[in-house]
Amino acid sequence: MVPTHSIGKLNLEGLMSRAEILFTAAYVFKGQIDTDLLQSCFSTISETIAKLNHQIQFKAQNDFSWHPFEDYGQCFHVIDTPHIEDELKKLSARGFDVRSGSNNFPMNLVVLRSSDPGAPDQFAIAQMCSHEFLDARSAETLFHLIVDLYNARKEGNTAAEAEVLEAAHRLHTLDATEMCSLLRSEDYDLDANAQDLESYAVADIGDYGVRIDTLPELLPRFAERTRHPVSCVVDARPMIEKCREKYPDVTKNAVITAVLHKALYNLNVTHKNKQGEHIISGKTVSDLLSPEMRKDYIGNYIAFVPLTTRGEPDIEDIAKAVHERIVEFKAKQINLTCFELVEAAANENIMGTADEELSYVITNWNNYRFLADKNLIHGCESIAHLSAVNVDPKDAGGAALINRAIVVINLSFNDQLCFSMFPSLRNDDENRLLVAEVERLFVNA
Repeated sequence: MVPTHSIGKLNLEGLMSRAEILFTAAYVFKGQIDTDLLQSCFSTISETIAKLNHQIQFKAQNDFSWHPFEDYGQCFHVIDTPHIEDELKKLSARGFDVRSGSNNFPMNLVVLRSSDPGAPDQFAIAQMCSHEFLDARSAETLFHLIVDLYNARKEGNTAAEAEVLEAAHRLHTLDATEMCSLLRSEDYDLDANAQDLESYAVADIGDYGVRIDTLPELLPRFAERTRHPVSCVVDARPMIEKCREKYPDVTKNAVITAVLHKALYNLNVTHKNKQGEHIISGKTVSDLLSPEMRKDYIGNYIAFVPLTTRGEPDIEDIAKAVHERIVEFKAKQINLTCFELVEAAANENIMGTADEELSYVITNWNNYRFLADKNLIHGCESIAHLSAVNVDPKDAGGAALINRAIVVINLSFNDQLCFSMFPSLRNDDENRLLVAEVERLFVNA
C-alpha cells in the first residue's frame, strides 16, 4: 500500500531528474551489524515514506508530476570486501546499474563488510540516493530513522519504535510556493536581494565551467565513460587551527572553501597561465531549513548561492571573506532568493540556456549527529563518514546544474576531511589536479 501523503512540487526536483545525480554517503563502523534486522528496518522506513513510493513523469522543466509507483526490485545489498574505501568507489562507479536493478528505487542501502584480517569487525552502511527525491539533509534524516528503528528493535524498546514510525509518517514534501511563504522573514526583501545578486561580481578565470553550446557533443561521450570518484581523505585540523588563530569565528566550512579557492587560484596561475591577481567565484549550497524543520519535510530545499573572493590573499584571509559572505546571505535570506529565482527560471523553461561565470559548486554533507555520537548504532563504534557521487545528465537543463567543478565535503572525527568531486563532464584530469592541489595545501598547512 502506497502511503497517502501528496508530493509537493519543487521545480528543482524536476531539474534534478534531468541531472540524474546519484549520491552515496558511507558511514563506517566497528562492530557487528545484524544485516537481516537492518534490511527489515530499511524496508519499514522506505515503505512508510510516501515520496519514496512515487516516480516523476517529466515532460518539461515546467511540466512534470509525481505518480505512485510500487513495482520496485532489490534495493538492499551486502558486499564483502577487503577494502571498504575502494569498494565504495567501485559501487559509485556502477551506481546506476545498482539503481536500475532496483527498478529505480530512490534509495539503495548497501552494507560493505570488511574481509580484511586486519580490520575484521569493520563495515560501512552506504546509502545511495537519487537527488531528484532528496537532498543530502533529507537523506541524512532517513538514515537516522533507519538507525533509530534498528536500535529500538535491537533493544526491544517498543515505545522508541513507535516514536520512530510516527516521525517517518510525518515526513512530506511541501511545494515551493508554500515553503517559501513559510520561510520568509518579516523583513525579507526579494527585490533588494535580486539586485545584490545581479551586481555581485563573478568570474570563471580558469574556464572550469563547461559551456552550454558544447553539451550536445559532450553528453553522449560522457554517458559512455566509466565514472570513478575522484577524492582524497586528508587531515584538515592543522589548517582549521591556523585560520582560527587569526580569525577565531571562522567556520570549518569556510576554511575548507577557502582552501578550494586558493587551490583554484594556484592552478589558474601555474597550469593555465592566468594573471596573478584575480577573483575566484563559485556557488555554495545552502540549506534553507532549520534542523527542526527537517523533522517534518524531505525534498530538495537547498539554494545555490554565488560566492566570490580574491584568489591571491592568504588562506586565513580568504576564509574570513567566505565566512562573512555566508553570514550575510543567511541574514538577508539571499539564499532563499536564489531558490526562488531557480524555481521561477524553471517555470519559464529557461534553466540551462545561458552560461554562468562560475568555477565550482561546493556542498557540505557533514552529518553532525554522526559526529556527536561514536555509539550511534547499538553495539558498534562510529569510525568515519565517506562520500561519492555519480551523474548521468539527460539534457542541457540537467547538465547546467553540474557543468563545472562540483565538490562534496564532509568531516569525520578529528577533522578528517573527505573531499570528493562529481565526475567532470569534460575531463576528470581537471578534477585530479584540483584534488591533488587541495590535498597539498592541507598537508602543508
